[in-house]
Amino acid sequence: MTDNNKSILYIGCGGYDIFTALPLYFNLQKEYMMSKLATISYTKKELLEIFPKSPDGSYIIKYDGSLDDVNYDYFPEYELSRELGVEIYAIIESGLKNLENTYRQLIIKLNITVAVVCSTGGASILSGTETKIGYQLEEMMTIWTINKIITENDTKLADVYFSVLGVNTDTFCAKDIEIIELEDIDKNISILDKNKALIRVDELSLSDPNVVQYMKIFKKCKPKNSFANCCVMAALENRFGNYQHPLLENKFSDTLFDIRLFTKNYYIFNIKLFVKHIKYLDNFKNYDSLKDLDYYIGKWNSIYLKKKYS
Repeated sequence: MTDNNKSILYIGCGGYDIFTALPLYFNLQKEYMMSKLATISYTKKELLEIFPKSPDGSYIIKYDGSLDDVNYDYFPEYELSRELGVEIYAIIESGLKNLENTYRQLIIKLNITVAVVCSTGGASILSGTETKIGYQLEEMMTIWTINKIITENDTKLADVYFSVLGVNTDTFCAKDIEIIELEDIDKNISILDKNKALIRVDELSLSDPNVVQYMKIFKKCKPKNSFANCCVMAALENRFGNYQHPLLENKFSDTLFDIRLFTKNYYIFNIKLFVKHIKYLDNFKNYDSLKDLDYYIGKWNSIYLKKKYS
């Protein structure tokens, strides 16, 4: 995965997912000619519009101190830019075609040869048929987009990966936290491993300075806004079992999250093989709007679940 003549782009699936790129970002920084970060953004548009908008449609977020006295609650791209001293490309969700166009232009402009799509939870773990999981739309859109770009072979993009940290945290988005089914996680990972899609898995540890750096940076960036990363923090601190990290400032009242050993596992998959695991991803080409895609995912998830329990 390393080549010092190549340029790498870390792509967050939305919000604080881009922070899960950091252990890999620090580990590989010296191995690549250039490392860049981009993400789907949930930040308010009026904050994004303070910064330059690139012709590709992304906002180029670079910390400049201009918001130091502004009382904003949520702007992870700006927070991360402040800590890393680099620009972050923030993309507003506006349909699948626009997402593809933005990433294609960004990859061409930056001469990107390697891309890593980064997720917290990986929607546990994204066959599209999981029970009691959180939102899968952004992961599916991003994976579909990056796989389409490399498949069409009209850029310098040569290798694409999907990284997942906090693999069980998407299940915490479910309503029935007490009765979450976790067998889907083990089953999915076993299938992906058998089909050679799983490249490696590492148990993150605070003995690794790159992991320590990830933790320090996240804790400085309004951590209460990301329960998934906070759960990873808990696992890194070996606080297993039912637990809510103080970083969340009791945001979820008395909710306790099921922190497990694999919450701090860092999985890396080959996207070209991973896409075969998502049951109905091919049909994304028939849709564009977020509303239509969300409805489509829900429809097919329901169909597969009926088959599963029939």
